[in-house]
Amino acid sequence: MSPKRQHPNLGGLAEFDQLNQGTNALKYGALENEDGRLSATWRIEDTKQDRRLLLEWIERGIVGTPSATDAERRGYGRTLIEQALPYALSARTKFDLGANTLRCVISLPVTTQDGREMVG
Repeated sequence: MSPKRQHPNLGGLAEFDQLNQGTNALKYGALENEDGRLSATWRIEDTKQDRRLLLEWIERGIVGTPSATDAERRGYGRTLIEQALPYALSARTKFDLGANTLRCVISLPVTTQDGREMVG
């Protein structure tokens, strides 16, 4: 049995992002109140170009309506999602903060450009 190969940054950076999102959901988001809900799902998607891991984080029932400035604010977690993950891991990201919802989608390549599996 051969050891698992993994992109050197994939585990740590992606795990840190999920921990950061969980902490923020508890402090400021849907988990701050008992009516809030959090859904975190993942799946593998095969596209014409590559194979990707799709992570989707949805919070519903966030108390308080963010102002236009809040919705565009770039804290550490959002910067990590929108800038560091694409730079370090070739991720595609989408971050939408609405009146009482947050939706974050992160798509990470599972294979390298030459077709080798990054994890597995």
